[in-house]
Amino acid sequence: MVLTAVLKPGVNIGEIGPLIRFAMDRMPGVRGVHFQPISYFGRYPTQPKDEDRISLPEVMRELEQQTDGMVTCEQFHPPGCEHSLCSFSGQFIKHGNTLTPLSTIPQCCCRPTDARKGGMASRALVAKQWAFPHGSKDLTDPFDQKLQEIQD
Repeated sequence: MVLTAVLKPGVNIGEIGPLIRFAMDRMPGVRGVHFQPISYFGRYPTQPKDEDRISLPEVMRELEQQTDGMVTCEQFHPPGCEHSLCSFSGQFIKHGNTLTPLSTIPQCCCRPTDARKGGMASRALVAKQWAFPHGSKDLTDPFDQKLQEIQD
């Protein structure tokens, strides 16, 4: 399960750290947390103000502050296949009551010369990453094979 929270200033920004701790307490059933800053689409009676929005750097700073430095802004990176202004990512391993970053190096399987193959490789990599951690190797073999086919 991946927990996803839409973040809106004045509503739930103060719950970022508690949500991380909630997820940690429920691992391995909870595999990740995604934060989605609120977006305004469609018709609104009045234009949203800047105070009604939260930026990605602000989300990262809140993560650092609300986890008492357990995760830091430096441990996050833009995903290799996305624009750095659109997303950030971090992968961590739980050790007791703390998190250890796996890497701060962007990972990408996309090749700019072949968008179709890059997209397929990206999907296979994500599917493998989020596969159920079961004792049977059979669950990951198809992903490994597909990823190898795409890379060849």
